[in-house]
Amino acid sequence: MIPSWCFDENDLSTSFDDSMNGIGADFMSSLFNMRDALSALPLSDEPSFSADDIKPECCSSTSDSCHVQCFCCILKAPTSSAIRYNEASLTYLNQGQLYELVMRWNVDKTVRVKSVIKVRFHEYRMELQEQEHLDSWREAHPGERLLDVGQSTVSD
Repeated sequence: MIPSWCFDENDLSTSFDDSMNGIGADFMSSLFNMRDALSALPLSDEPSFSADDIKPECCSSTSDSCHVQCFCCILKAPTSSAIRYNEASLTYLNQGQLYELVMRWNVDKTVRVKSVIKVRFHEYRMELQEQEHLDSWREAHPGERLLDVGQSTVSD
């Protein structure tokens, strides 16, 4: 005789799938403007962690890999609160809004460092059409720069 607490595992996934049907069915009726939602988020003057707290283990070594791992970048922008389970968080950048990018070199201050900043699309399908999007933006905004970079005072 099978105890009452036992259950058949074979049909568990199909019954679970059936019970999840209909979730999000009224998604289209609850759409909102992401720009409005993100602009309502408060901008933080300070990051949630300090770059001084980040001390990679390699910083005590003299290896070439140390130069890559001991360079700390912090984008001071609100992170989206809507993130999927097991996915990295996203930060949406709004056109015309200024964002501070703090860059710190945690090793030898006398070494000159060249930094390359690349802005990418998160979605792979948009990434495939990146050049098309860039060309259409350039047509719509002739003579404008896609990204303005200003250098603030360097501090230790």
